[in-house]
Amino acid sequence: MAETDTTERTSASARTSRYASDAMAERRARILETARQMLVEEGGKFTMRDLAKRSGVALATLYNIFDSQDELVAQAVVQVFEERIENLIPKGDGSILELIERQQELSNAEILRVPAYAKKMLAIYFSEDTKSRIRDILHGQAVAGNLRFLKRLEREGALLPWVEVDVLASDLAVAAYAIITRWAAGEMSDESLLPRQKYQRLTFLAGAVTGPLDTQIKARLTELKSEIAQLR
Repeated sequence: MAETDTTERTSASARTSRYASDAMAERRARILETARQMLVEEGGKFTMRDLAKRSGVALATLYNIFDSQDELVAQAVVQVFEERIENLIPKGDGSILELIERQQELSNAEILRVPAYAKKMLAIYFSEDTKSRIRDILHGQAVAGNLRFLKRLEREGALLPWVEVDVLASDLAVAAYAIITRWAAGEMSDESLLPRQKYQRLTFLAGAVTGPLDTQIKARLTELKSEIAQLR
């Protein structure tokens, strides 16, 4: 067993060193970008051979970098979050309500920037394949974003004592994908998506917070309700 583990570690190390150059990094980025494009255009129904041809790389190269097509697609999804969303999450000491809304605004901007990709991710998230690694990544990233502000609320004593932050973070993630699915189905316009997203998230939080924040959230919900009514 020890010999096998050593061999696997050596193989992984060798693989990393082979693709440490700028040229190899650029090739990997091109492969992932092509995979994202084909994920949307082909509905995920493409082979590694198709991807190799379109990316302009040898099929063996794909398997040297990625163990399987599922691994490759999963990494393509992860990169979108890491490079285009994670770096946009607001930092600072603003009010928690401002940070929650700003986070939603940045997420919404990304959805509308590449709607075809967002819609494909929704299809994967709500697919019958409950063991999908890609779905786990999507859910995990959404949960992590929610935990950013929920943990702060917990530290500041703004959450009711019965609230379990991990459970609430997961529920918020599922609800968020559900409302985006309604948008993807044409049930709401691009303009109404953001205020509805904010309204939904704050409605969840209204039943979980206490103190001054409870009053602030309820006042904000009244404003959002009026804004949504004007968009109908």
